[in-house]
Amino acid sequence: MQPQHRSIITFSWSSMVVCMGIQQAGAPSAIQNLLSARLLQVHAHQQEITEGLALPVPFPYYHLLCTMVFVNLGIWAYRIALTESWFAPLVYFVVSFIFIGIMELSSELSDPFGTDEVDFPL
Repeated sequence: MQPQHRSIITFSWSSMVVCMGIQQAGAPSAIQNLLSARLLQVHAHQQEITEGLALPVPFPYYHLLCTMVFVNLGIWAYRIALTESWFAPLVYFVVSFIFIGIMELSSELSDPFGTDEVDFPL
């Protein structure tokens, strides 16, 4: 049995136990629907956590990389502000546009099969 199948088996079993318990208690079917919906929500949240942990780039590393890029842009802004060139603001704009664009592109390409507008349809 693979690890990702354990949660599916556990939720299937718990859903069957809930259904049998509701039938034995004689509760209305609306309660069964409510509890089944709650179990599906729990399963969806667990699946999100599992997918987040399986990302190729760890979550803290992504934020460290973002911080490094913005600190780099801040140092560039300070250094370019001290120059007397008229082209310095244009150079800074182009460089920051490229850095932030690459970061945005990499975040979009990290999950190509999601539900965003730029993702591939399945």
